[in-house]
Amino acid sequence: GDYISIEGFEITSNAAKARGIFAGEAHMKTARTGCRMIDNFIHDLGGTAITSGEKALVRGNRMKNVFRGFFVNGGTVVEDNEVDTLVAPLVDKGGEKWPAKTQYAFFAGDEITFRGNYFHGCPPEKLLKWGVDFFVTWDAWIMGPSHRILIENNRCFNATHGSEPEAKNLKQSSHITYRNNLFANTVHVGVLAKEWTHVTVENNTFINCGAYPIWFQTERQCEGSVVRNNLIAYWRHDRLLEHKWSAAESGIRVNNVEWKLDCDYNMFFGTKNRGYGKNDFTAEPLFVDAANHDYRLRAGSPGIDAGVTINEIKTDNRGVVRPVGKGFDIGAYEHDAEQATTAPATAPIGQGGK
Repeated sequence: GDYISIEGFEITSNAAKARGIFAGEAHMKTARTGCRMIDNFIHDLGGTAITSGEKALVRGNRMKNVFRGFFVNGGTVVEDNEVDTLVAPLVDKGGEKWPAKTQYAFFAGDEITFRGNYFHGCPPEKLLKWGVDFFVTWDAWIMGPSHRILIENNRCFNATHGSEPEAKNLKQSSHITYRNNLFANTVHVGVLAKEWTHVTVENNTFINCGAYPIWFQTERQCEGSVVRNNLIAYWRHDRLLEHKWSAAESGIRVNNVEWKLDCDYNMFFGTKNRGYGKNDFTAEPLFVDAANHDYRLRAGSPGIDAGVTINEIKTDNRGVVRPVGKGFDIGAYEHDAEQATTAPATAPIGQGGK
């Protein structure tokens, strides 16, 4: 039925491919409307933890040791959840056993919001053979295009790809916005919205995000797209072991410099600044405590007040009002005098827990 609330349950199962909460999938015409999944603990099962249905509210859930975190349909808000460690069965690939591809969050539909979620726990040493995305969709099979997707204030650690939503089949998906997110330790890319238009990437922090933290492969992807106030840095980049790309050649990439892309006020460290924006610059960020994965800016950072004002962004990743000083700070975090008492509750990568 529609408008069902499931709140405060512990859900687990040792059955193969068991699902946690299932409110249906729109493309299969099974989606329920208006259901609420709040404050549940879903763990140790071989399927998707939460399949939302349409126009759902998914809030405050914790998922641990599941195959996939979310399958989200149109009109849904997914906020303040934690996905701690994905697990996958081994499948045969050319006579060799590989983990099955999976996602912290898969989405399909329009008007979807991911806000304030914490994704982490996939072992870095397995990611080279594993296909794991933070946020992904595709318009293949019987799934249609997606529009007006908002991804903001999330903290995401350890994936093969950060967000690689595909629209190569129908080429109709548009308007996906990434703002105030922390993406850390991805093998291949950070944000690569394949054949989407109106891709907005603003005030994000990318740490060790593969070959290209922000990548525009085709002219269609540049249509109406904006890239501003992002912090792109590499720190102890060898933690992903046999990574084959050089951080020095990565940064932001547009495959053809003739394509029109609104790109400016981005900060780079340990990587290439291709000079797409006249206010793009290279400098050491001066993180509060990068060794413990705290990527806020400390006093004296060249990223403080160095960004452009973006009217649609009112706060930073933690809810601190922007701007604090003369202007927007670069990256997901706004520097403020009280930040010592408002540190993000981020677990060391790969160790799990809050």
